[in-house]
Amino acid sequence: MKLLFTPLLAALAAPAMAAIGASASLTGLRYDLVDLARDDGITPSVGFTSAALAQTFLGHYCGSDAACNRATGTFSVPAFADLAYGTGAFAGFASVTPAGLFAGGSFDNSMFPSGGPPHGPAYVSAARYRTQPGQPLFVLSAHTGLRITAQYTLDAWATPWTDAPHDYRDLDGTETSFASFKFQSPFIEGTAPSLQISAQTSAASPADFQHATGQVSVLLRNDLDHKAVLWGKWGVQTDGTVPGIPEPSTYALMLVGLVTVGATARRRLDLREC
Repeated sequence: MKLLFTPLLAALAAPAMAAIGASASLTGLRYDLVDLARDDGITPSVGFTSAALAQTFLGHYCGSDAACNRATGTFSVPAFADLAYGTGAFAGFASVTPAGLFAGGSFDNSMFPSGGPPHGPAYVSAARYRTQPGQPLFVLSAHTGLRITAQYTLDAWATPWTDAPHDYRDLDGTETSFASFKFQSPFIEGTAPSLQISAQTSAASPADFQHATGQVSVLLRNDLDHKAVLWGKWGVQTDGTVPGIPEPSTYALMLVGLVTVGATARRRLDLREC
């Protein structure tokens, strides 16, 4: 029985747990009109019509509880969302402004109350422009292109769960954070640019830090003979996951299961002796 309880006692030892974080931004935004047919007599024009979304949340989805914050805006109305959960357990932010798009977050499993965070041990922060009903990304005149250029900066880091019990290491012992930017639209010339970096670590490896910076340029085209609405989305996102923390009820179930297994083993042993 002592051997059966060893994993449970190790899990209850409250080890130092994993911490992850990331940040992503697109700054220095420029929007340049491109005349795709100089002899058509049409003056290039653009309507900035897309919606702005800034959101940060715990878990894998943005629910309606205190673990999510979301704000919307437009090209002229900034959107900003931030969220703090627990005392140093999680902090996230997202912002969409004319100055740029920003997103980031940090997550420390060791700072959460017993049972861990709601919706699972993960987080997401995202800032983007996107199409919504009645709000396309852009409205371009005939034979017109719009070139968007920006400076991207991505950072991701992960600190290992150094004292994780062996059963957790065997099950899922990795801590991973991501930072990315992405452009998505059928009107983009060529391959839509995107980049994602990640930092990953485990109890058996050192802390990891990744960084990337550079310039991105994308051309959206309207090759039609009339004005057209362009749809899609683009922006930045950070997210990450760490090993989960069983809730107290899980420990209770583990205890009941171990006791049952031990009692069954003892009963079989008594029957053999009879």
